[in-house]
Amino acid sequence: MKKGSILLLLMGILYPSSDLVAGVRNIREQCRKSVSGALIEMYNERDRATNFSTYLGAQLRELELAKGSLVKALSISETLVRENEFKVEYQESMEGFKYKLNLIEGEIKSAKFQLAKAKGESKSFTKEIKVFEREISVVFNKKLIEVTDATGYPWILDYHHSCGKYRYVCPLPLKQRQHLVRLKIRMLDNVKGEVISAWRVPISCRRYSQILPPQN
Repeated sequence: MKKGSILLLLMGILYPSSDLVAGVRNIREQCRKSVSGALIEMYNERDRATNFSTYLGAQLRELELAKGSLVKALSISETLVRENEFKVEYQESMEGFKYKLNLIEGEIKSAKFQLAKAKGESKSFTKEIKVFEREISVVFNKKLIEVTDATGYPWILDYHHSCGKYRYVCPLPLKQRQHLVRLKIRMLDNVKGEVISAWRVPISCRRYSQILPPQN
């Protein structure tokens, strides 16, 4: 007996009679949701990095403007010190401007570093999305939808191979089954209290790939 037939037999025990259809469809949907969730999280990570880049860019512009104002104020203060060398208040004012300028230059340096990092992450996530979408395109496709929630994406992930409403089982074509069993998504694992990222084939996708067409 083939592996797919064994799986259906076991599912027949776990999901008696008409529940077998629901069981198969549940595995199919769980697999789709696992892959879709992984793709959505990639888009979320890219968008977070992109939005952070935008925020840092605006912050950096404000810091540069503030620095320009401080440089002008310091220049005026230095002139007053030269012209009034015995007035302590001018000296103190000049030192205060120097201190503020030093602080803001540190903030600018930090903002530039974070901005470069965020832009790099955004590009990296964009590349990762393209690679992943190419990988899953054998089995899945992105269908455009109309969204009413501004936080949602205008697409859903669905199978290329559709199922009839009253179909008993819904196996994928051979090429798609062979690809699905190798399709890895990024998951979070807890290893000795430390959360790490790992690429694995979802169990639901592995099980779904084992469902074979009925044998005549």
